[in-house]
Amino acid sequence: MNKVRRNLRENVAWLMDQPIDVKISLLQEVGGLCKILINDLLDEFVEKHTGPAYSRSGEFYRHGSNPSSLKLNGERLAVNVPRIRDRQTGSSYNLPEFKELQEHVKETKAPFMESLLAGLSTRNYDGVVGRFLEGFGLSKSSVSREFVSRSRKKLRELQERDLSSERYVALMIDGKSTLGDQIIIAMGITEHGTKKVLGLVQSTTENHKPVKALLVNIIKRGFRFSNGILVVLDGSKGLRKAVRLTFGSKAIVQRCQWHKRENVLSYLPKKDKAYWKGRLSKAYKKHEFKEAKAELKSIMNELKQINISAANSLNEGLNETLTLQKLGLSFELSRSLSTTNCIENLNGSIQRQIRNNTKWQSSDHLQRWIAAACLKAELSMRKIVGCKKLPKLQKAIKKYIKKNNKRPNLES
Repeated sequence: MNKVRRNLRENVAWLMDQPIDVKISLLQEVGGLCKILINDLLDEFVEKHTGPAYSRSGEFYRHGSNPSSLKLNGERLAVNVPRIRDRQTGSSYNLPEFKELQEHVKETKAPFMESLLAGLSTRNYDGVVGRFLEGFGLSKSSVSREFVSRSRKKLRELQERDLSSERYVALMIDGKSTLGDQIIIAMGITEHGTKKVLGLVQSTTENHKPVKALLVNIIKRGFRFSNGILVVLDGSKGLRKAVRLTFGSKAIVQRCQWHKRENVLSYLPKKDKAYWKGRLSKAYKKHEFKEAKAELKSIMNELKQINISAANSLNEGLNETLTLQKLGLSFELSRSLSTTNCIENLNGSIQRQIRNNTKWQSSDHLQRWIAAACLKAELSMRKIVGCKKLPKLQKAIKKYIKKNNKRPNLES
């Protein structure tokens, strides 16, 4: 122990002679490493009580999280503390091990922490972090290898996990762009309203071929759709084609109303946007299919007089923006399933976790980070609004497909 402390003091003395940007940036790296380790510890503690995610075999089940913090030598580190709920009594608790972790961290002293201000500049990373970690008896390469190993395990888990244990009512597909690369992500909504990331594929564009490959992969892993599936998409033709080629007549598409509205508004001058935005929003809030369609047609005819491009944009795929109305479920489920907001929220969560990356070294690097971020975000996802009405949606989809023994034509 004395030898370790002596090494730490020597490293602190060396660091104190470094430029301010080196001192400032090192603590940011330390904070990031601490967050990774703490979140990983909490995940292990949760799994001890609940079993693996979605196993439903433990005495407890996951029940959201509460914001808290750990105090590391005077610096507070924000942490989301998982909650667990007893299956028998219904009582919920903060993860009990977190209190023990707080006490343990409080008693741990690291004399160099008070001497550092924060993080590390890119050009000095190798030298400074290497010496810093060695002071703990760790090598930078060993920490890096451990993270690569864990994130690769997350990617494999996401791409290979069995999907046959759940029945899915809806599917959302969207692209996530990051640093010049694009990942297409598929997210399912179970019959209980739970959101689950089904898989991802890297593609330069939302071309139908890689998306179809992604969908074929999730079907091979047990994704069932024999009774039909509602697929919520933005306006991408590539995504639409992939869905048609993969699911055929079993897929009923709901086009995102938000994307459609924004596409129409993009053709209009700024001074007119508020008016037409209000008109379109009011039309989409009508729960009867015929009324909503009539109102949109009226708006389209008016737009033809001032901007035919905007009118054509509204007309393209108009009926598919009203799928929930056609199924008679707009009132119950429009908040969750009339737009791609659910998967957009997932994309936002991913971005918050990968925002410090400035360059992807390889495809493996990119996909490992995205997969790890997806699985972490999945743990805190809430059920969709209106989830109790999903059995009704299942029946409506099945009835609609049975009535239309060929590919559903929502233009009628």
